[in-house]
Amino acid sequence: MNTDRVLAELPLDMQTWMQTHATPDHWEATARAVATSVGHQLLSWYGEAGNTRTLHASLLEHESAAVRAIAAALGCGARRWSMHQVTKGLQAYFELASAYKALSQRMSSASVGELPTAKVA
Repeated sequence: MNTDRVLAELPLDMQTWMQTHATPDHWEATARAVATSVGHQLLSWYGEAGNTRTLHASLLEHESAAVRAIAAALGCGARRWSMHQVTKGLQAYFELASAYKALSQRMSSASVGELPTAKVA
């Protein structure tokens, strides 16, 4: 897991707490929660940023470094982004090699496609 990338998505006070007190279990749970939140951002509008330039451009300017990086990696072409593509992007960005099933389950259990209202974590 890339803890620096996970930390970059957290509020400053939580970054400090994680660096000081977090156990490996805390890191794993937090990384998966952060990745799920980023995935929801990427799949907002039902993945239409994959084929709509204006939506893609808005994600490339997002406040989250993870959203920007994964959106750039996924690109904008002829098709919407699938949950599979986004989950693979999350795995690669956060270096969560064994989290595919957990991430896809978390993202499919929420209202994917709707705009998220708050950060998870």
